[in-house]
Amino acid sequence: MKLYNLHIYKCYHYLLLSFLALSLNGCLQENDVFDDVFPEPSVVVDFAVPAILDTSQTCATLVFPIELTTNFNNIVSIENEEGLNDFLNSQTASFFASGINLPFNILKNDTVETIATETTFNNLIESCGLFSVATILQQLNRTCFSIQLPITLEVSDIADNSSSVPTTISLNEELNTFVAQNNAFTIAYPITVFNLRQEEVILQNDFELYDLAKTCLSLACGNINSTVSRVRSEGNSYTFTANLLSGVGNISSLESRATYKWFINDELQEEAVTKDVIFEFSEEGDFEVCVNVTIPNCITEQEACSFISIEAPESCSDISFENTFEESGIFKFEVPQDIAVNYESFRWIFNDVTQDATTSSLTLDLNDWNPGEYFLDVIGFGDNCDTNNDGFTVEFLVQ
Repeated sequence: MKLYNLHIYKCYHYLLLSFLALSLNGCLQENDVFDDVFPEPSVVVDFAVPAILDTSQTCATLVFPIELTTNFNNIVSIENEEGLNDFLNSQTASFFASGINLPFNILKNDTVETIATETTFNNLIESCGLFSVATILQQLNRTCFSIQLPITLEVSDIADNSSSVPTTISLNEELNTFVAQNNAFTIAYPITVFNLRQEEVILQNDFELYDLAKTCLSLACGNINSTVSRVRSEGNSYTFTANLLSGVGNISSLESRATYKWFINDELQEEAVTKDVIFEFSEEGDFEVCVNVTIPNCITEQEACSFISIEAPESCSDISFENTFEESGIFKFEVPQDIAVNYESFRWIFNDVTQDATTSSLTLDLNDWNPGEYFLDVIGFGDNCDTNNDGFTVEFLVQ
């Protein structure tokens, strides 16, 4: 073990001076055979490994040295970022990093954290919103790129390093089902995909698939525009909606993972964390309602605002109506125009029976009614006034 570590250690010091040439210096080749028996390391073999090894992501910075395990179960010690990039660029369809060895350290929020278990690793990936290869296949296929089917996938048993019988995937529905049902599997590379520009791209490993997704996301994120729309709900309550529009195609998979922060006059509304929110304004004045939308893997936040003016309630008269016409048993009742203008609709009730009329006037034919005392009610709906009575009742005599 000591000789192996020393061998790899020297190799990556050499890499600081020149491009990685595994076949020339004998550090590590696809067909290398190691007779020594080494203790099994604790390895995270996870589809998010390309994301955590991406030195351009800013959520969690790797603290070197780190150790990687290759698909040949060899351990490679990486001393710095340059050595990591050289190693990643040397990967092929048959030689690649299959996992990162635990424990390793990261710098996050100016604090060094130790990632010692798969649980802490998964928590890190989730908190940083990093895409795993499985997520890329599920959410970005047919959005950012299209995989040319069929492809071959093989379930891996990490515990005993065994594999199942390869599965041929011929339909996108089969691909989604397979990824959803299997936690660990390998893709038989190379595979062919078509990018956003419908250019054919041949991918050799998970890292190239991840890079393709990054390129797509960069293009998609750079072409997203956000707006805020509003609809009046009731009174001074309004529903605000954050709308994301893209000039490069369907971004529903990105939008489904977005997080939202809403502000009223620069004050964070802590309970408003969804795409659609309802705000009620209890005071008059001018208000700026803004939303910040964070999309995983998009560097910049999307921001959009809507301006709204809330006016003080008008001093309105109580609702009432007048008998404006009477001839041969036909009566017409009408709410005065200066009062009716404050309402959106009306309900007329005669002798406890709701009438069909919903406007500010009602005509009744009482020729067939027996003489007696009757009651007529009107109720107004949808006014902006909160200082008046919205119901009015009159008792009158039919002779």
